[in-house]
Amino acid sequence: RYTSGDSFKASLISKDISSLDTSFIIPRAEPWYLVLTNEERVILTQYLDLSLRLYRYKIGVEEGSAVSLKDIEIMPSPCWGHLRIGPIRKGTKLSIFDLSGRVVREFIADSEEIFWRPVLAAGVYFLKLSFEHEEVVKKIVLIR
Repeated sequence: RYTSGDSFKASLISKDISSLDTSFIIPRAEPWYLVLTNEERVILTQYLDLSLRLYRYKIGVEEGSAVSLKDIEIMPSPCWGHLRIGPIRKGTKLSIFDLSGRVVREFIADSEEIFWRPVLAAGVYFLKLSFEHEEVVKKIVLIR
């Protein structure tokens, strides 16, 4: 609980813009608070259109359980900022293809969950996940 005058940590998502379409992935499970302000603005607005998506993820994988690639979730979809891919096995190969079939990004998962901020043009892409003898392809839609 915050009391006026207490110290706190903050993350600035954006400022001084006329419209905002962004995403922010909270990095820890501790409580977070969303603060919206028009303080120190020359032009004040009476109208705010806010859409907020909250996701709750299970942390970890049960020992002995086998995560199937077909069960992997990619969120949010469509993506406009950070992308969460998981749960996933360490060592899974991830390949991103554009619509022409060209590989635009490849990497190997080093954890059970991937947070990725695509630096690609808006559009439709395909994510191919490969682990041992299993492969699956998922669609990714990027908007800007």
